[in-house]
Amino acid sequence: MLIKINVKFNKGKRGIEINNDGTYSAYLTKKPIKGLANQELINLVAKHFKTTKNNISIVTGKSSHIKRIKIL
Repeated sequence: MLIKINVKFNKGKRGIEINNDGTYSAYLTKKPIKGLANQELINLVAKHFKTTKNNISIVTGKSSHIKRIKIL
């Protein structure tokens, strides 16, 4: 499965929401420094979709707030 996520960094809340257009919004507490936010996003997506972190990969947007995530 391939999903599109709009990431909002350094927010007070943490979680994933599905939008009306089928995309997702992710709220992270980490700042996008040294990959910390991407690691937090992978953990959050794995938990949300009830899979392991090894089954999650960022396909595009590693340094952007709009990412495409592959879930095996």
